[in-house]
Amino acid sequence: MHNSHPGGARLPARAALILFCIVLQAAAARAQDNVLSIDPATSTPVDSVFSLAVVRNAGDEVSGFEVVIAFDPAIAVLEAVEPGAWVTEAGLPFFFYDATHDGTDEIAFSVALLGQETSALGGEVARCRFRIKHIGVSPLTFVSLQARDANNEPVLFGHSTGDQIIVQEAVGAGTFSLGRVKALYR
Repeated sequence: MHNSHPGGARLPARAALILFCIVLQAAAARAQDNVLSIDPATSTPVDSVFSLAVVRNAGDEVSGFEVVIAFDPAIAVLEAVEPGAWVTEAGLPFFFYDATHDGTDEIAFSVALLGQETSALGGEVARCRFRIKHIGVSPLTFVSLQARDANNEPVLFGHSTGDQIIVQEAVGAGTFSLGRVKALYR
């Protein structure tokens, strides 16, 4: 039997490859709908102790998260990681585990709604409290992120990038005479 279509045997392979690419692209687009991020993305603290939130947007039903975020401990010291309103105000039983070790350069926590409960709502998943240690810039980088549904199956989730803590030198308050202030406008 003669195949009159050029590359006839290849047509099913090409179709399979195109279908695979479409499915992969759809999965990547779906992961963009589900995002975990740090709020605020750029933090310039004015007090020696400050907090950042790890938040999720509204999207797919999720039962829990395992998250690891790297930071520079020379700039800020992590004092605590606590559950956020996404679980504490949901009115559902939940589990929260702060897996962060003292003196580490990573925030690590797990949070889960119990009893096969899920939520598609956006909100604060965790709150991280820091203490300023030194002037400088600390990137906040998602090292790992796993989201799970009620059946403990993975849920595709993306994350923010470019988050950072910026600690600037404080401007000292000084005493100035009225004549010195007037001289500024001459």
